[in-house]
Amino acid sequence: MFSGPNVDAIREEFELTDENYFKAGSSAELYCKGDTVLRLSSDCSSHCLIVIGNEKGWAVPKLVADFGALKEADESPEWDHYWLGEFEKMSELSKNSELEKTFTNWLAETLKQAGLDGWLINGEYFPVLREALKHRVEEGRFAELANTLIAMTKVCDGEMDLDVSNFMLRASTGEVVVVDPAHGMEPHPEFWEARGVISV
Repeated sequence: MFSGPNVDAIREEFELTDENYFKAGSSAELYCKGDTVLRLSSDCSSHCLIVIGNEKGWAVPKLVADFGALKEADESPEWDHYWLGEFEKMSELSKNSELEKTFTNWLAETLKQAGLDGWLINGEYFPVLREALKHRVEEGRFAELANTLIAMTKVCDGEMDLDVSNFMLRASTGEVVVVDPAHGMEPHPEFWEARGVISV
């Protein structure tokens, strides 16, 4: 998906090859590594939110290793970097068809309660989304995930992406977690450097 000397150097250093390639999203590539995946992205948003989520105990994949921002993005070096992290491998929701149906309905109803007719949500709509999620917390089902999404809207300065494809299953516990929650965030270098996340 990505091309250029910087991303090629990252792939070579971390042995990201066609043999362990898993799949790609709109701004990320996933590579298998045993029971974990390496996620290479040109958008810091989901990477940074999942790193924060591991510190806060949110419903996100467990972080194994955070390599931070490694090199400037080949296509837009003035704006973006390539971010890399190693996370636990999740399962597709379709592994549990009953849970998949229940969660899909829950998510659709949550967005409907917020008065939203799509899953890509701008910051101006975060307050109504939070209110709808608070009601879902009170109902109990997927409460931990609802609290996670509420917390993320307070950190995200981009767009939340609540398409059902951005949620996966932790098969060992039956938990639904969010794996790719946002786009378009700015990493605020001074904040991330202070946390030891940015390595450029």
